[in-house]
Amino acid sequence: MFYYKLVNVRQENGVYDYKELDIDLFYKGYQVYPFNMRENNMCLVASSENIPSNGDLEQLIEKEYFQLKNMIEEENNTIVSKQEYKTQEERIEKLEDDITVLQNSLVEEQYNELMKGVK
Repeated sequence: MFYYKLVNVRQENGVYDYKELDIDLFYKGYQVYPFNMRENNMCLVASSENIPSNGDLEQLIEKEYFQLKNMIEEENNTIVSKQEYKTQEERIEKLEDDITVLQNSLVEEQYNELMKGVK
């Protein structure tokens, strides 16, 4: 098994360029992509193909592969957590606004009922 780090993988047109590697020879489950490819245009793969490092293709040793893999996955999890947190904050804000509207509506309704009795 050979490990690789590929940079400039995602082209501007959205097509992925795996350099000289044959994707049919990739080991399943060993492709790792950063969550935000625009900021970090690279990926990690494992293949049965042995191609020496060149340009945008860097052959890694197993230890390097797993260190990078763990870093990318940790960063991906952090990004997802931040997005989930933001979504939850937005939902809470919306619920608080809805509660305020309902409370105001109830107060207005009670006021109108009281005013009917005064007349």
